[in-house]
Order: sequence, then C-alpha cells, then structure tokens
Amino acid sequence: MSRIDLSTLPSGAAVPLRISLERLACFTLGLLAFSGFYVMVEPSPYEFMMIPALLVFVLAGLRFHQAHIPLLILLTLFNIGGAIALLEVFGEEKTLTYVIVSIFMGVNAIFFAACLADRTLERFTYLRAGYILAAVASSLMAIVGYFDVAGLADAFTLYGRAKGSFKDPNVFGPFLILPALLLLQDILLGKSLTKAWRVIPLGIILIGLFLTFSRGAWAHFVASTVLMIFFLMVTLPSPILRLRILLLSAVGAVVCVVALSALLTVPAVGELFETRAKLGQQYDLEEGGRFDNQATSIPILLEKPAGLGPYAFGIRFGGDPHNVYLNAFAAYGWLGGFSYATLIVITWISGLRQLFKPSPFQRPFCATMATFMVMTVLGFIIDTDHWRHFFMLLGINWGFIAAVLMHERRAKGVSRGAVVPAGAMRYRG
Repeated sequence: MSRIDLSTLPSGAAVPLRISLERLACFTLGLLAFSGFYVMVEPSPYEFMMIPALLVFVLAGLRFHQAHIPLLILLTLFNIGGAIALLEVFGEEKTLTYVIVSIFMGVNAIFFAACLADRTLERFTYLRAGYILAAVASSLMAIVGYFDVAGLADAFTLYGRAKGSFKDPNVFGPFLILPALLLLQDILLGKSLTKAWRVIPLGIILIGLFLTFSRGAWAHFVASTVLMIFFLMVTLPSPILRLRILLLSAVGAVVCVVALSALLTVPAVGELFETRAKLGQQYDLEEGGRFDNQATSIPILLEKPAGLGPYAFGIRFGGDPHNVYLNAFAAYGWLGGFSYATLIVITWISGLRQLFKPSPFQRPFCATMATFMVMTVLGFIIDTDHWRHFFMLLGINWGFIAAVLMHERRAKGVSRGAVVPAGAMRYRG
C-alpha cells in the first residue's frame, strides 16, 4: 500500500506531519493492545478500537511485504474453507457470525504483521506497553474477584477460578504469557536496578495466572519461559549475560516456589490446586468425554471434505472439540484444516530461521516466538481459533520475520538507498 503523498504540503510541513502521524499510529497501536484486556462483551472494545487503528496506519503508511505472502495466502484459504463449510449449516443460529469473526481474526493477524514490518522496534515498544498494562489490569481484576473483594467474585471468577475481565479462565491465562515473558526478559537482561520495578507488574500477572487454575496456562508459561531462555542463551554473544540469565533464572524459580507455597496455605486455594493439578479430569477420560469424542469424530471428518460447519461438532458430540486442529477440519473443512496446519508449520520454520539471525529485533523476537510456539502446542487441548491474542501474536511474529529479512538486505547493501527511521533500531524494553 502506498504512503500518503506529502509533497504537495507547504515547505517544512511534511516532516512534522509525518512524525505526528507516526506518533499517533504508535499510540493507537498501544491503545489497541490495551483494549484487549476486556472481552466480557462482544463486540469488545478491541473490535471497536481496530477501526481507528486501521485508519491511522493507512494514513501513516501501512505496507505489505513479500515476506507476508505465505501468511496472506494461507489465512485466505483458511477462511475460504470456513465459508464453504458454512454451507453445511447455513441459516443455523450464529454460524454466519462465526465465519465473520474468523475473517476478522485473519485481518487482525495481517494488520499486526504489516504494522511491525516497518519501524519495528518503535512500534513494538508501544504495543508491548499497552499489552503489559492490559495484563496487569485484568490480573488485578482476577485477584480482586478471586478473593471476593467488595463482593466482585461473581464478576471476575468462574467455577471458583479467576477469569479477570475474560469469559473463560482457560483463555485469560494464555493472554498473560507474553507480557509476563517480556517483563521477565527485562529483569534478566536489565543493566541497572531501574529495571527491578518490573518485578511488581510481573508478580501481579503471575498471581493472576496462577489463580486461573488453568493447567494449560501453567504449562504454557513454564514451557514458554524455558524456551525463551534457551533462545536467549543461544543468541546472546556475551558469556557474562548468559551466566546472569542462568543465575537470575535459578533465583526466580526459588522465589516462585516460595510464593506458591505461601498461596497454597490458603485452604480454598490449596484444595482447588490439588483438584486442578491432576493431568486427567474425569470429564476428559470418561466415555463421551473430550478424548472419546475426538477419536469418534476423525472417521466422520475423513468422509466430509467440506467439514461439518461452525458449531456442528458441539451439536453432534455434545461438546466442543477442545483441539484447534481438529476444529479446523470440522468447522473449516479439509481446505481450512490443511491451510491452518500449514500456516502453523511455516510460521515455526520461518520464525526460527529468522530468529537465529543477528538483528536488532532478536531480543523481543525470542519472547514472541517462544510464546507462539508453545501456544500452538496448547492448541492440541483447547480451541484457539477465535483468540484475539493468538492472532495478534501470529501477526507480531510475521512482522518480525519481515523486519529481519529487510534488515538482512540492508546489511548486505541490497537497499543502499533505504532510510532507517529514527528510533526504529532501538528497543526500549
């Protein structure tokens, strides 16, 4: 998409207007990320905020790059599959809305990919600030609700589990992972005690995460943290920094164990933790449970190239698939299912290839890629196809992929005439 033409403006006006548009775009991006903290109503504030964000970025110069082609093609095929599958249940309640939401999620990913391909670090700094504020705000609601402060338990909990300003604890928990990793990364790599204040928002987020009593979210955080630390250890050039990460990680693990032990002394917390910590719940393992329904559905889906259609799996089997890959074939047909699986694999491959190349984006990329990879594994036990933060994370990683490729070209002198915008090469985490 071409940039707005400022050449017709009076002399001296073009640059200030360009700067103000870019600053407005960055602020809007941060506000969009922050608006994702409240999803108890639909459409949520996030959906409304996407409209001005798109408009501002179009004016500021939203561009798509060659690196985005796989993302564009596969998301398009995925949603075409969903539209075809809709014909199987056309006219049924909420099915058209389901397809529209899926298309919006795809646009969501493409938008973030395009935003972060240019002026990457400057824009990501605003996005991460908004996302961290959102995580802290929703975690505070979760904590207040769980301990029934001011009688708010009904508003911010579900079945005794904290959900904050979300509808489901199992969605709320994974929403907190990336902000937690970004704060943890600041603490691990901070060069001064001024970074130490990050412990406060990180602690709030981790308490909110724990009180979801979501086994998937707990595993997601632990696995993402380990993977991010591995990426940092491999990519950091300094042995001193690597040693620092190991030592601080060990200290952090001890602190988490102590904090967890303290929380478990609260009777209600300890009892629910004991129940939720079991790997297999009765409703998962029994006949007609989650895993039984998944196994029963596979032969049926093999005979239905167009899929079953939106919500049809739940109607037929009495419960959702709880597996995003299975749901992709059920609700989007073979075309959608294979497109989705291919998109995940290509994102892993492309992301890892670019992650290990030296670039100014490597540090935040370690956190976003680690979070995304584990979230795609989590998809085997939960439906993530309509998670706003999943598609935002997908887009962020494709933005970094494009940014690394362009940085590599500049480094090789392919784009000698390209101008690197001020602030674009500095990460203010």
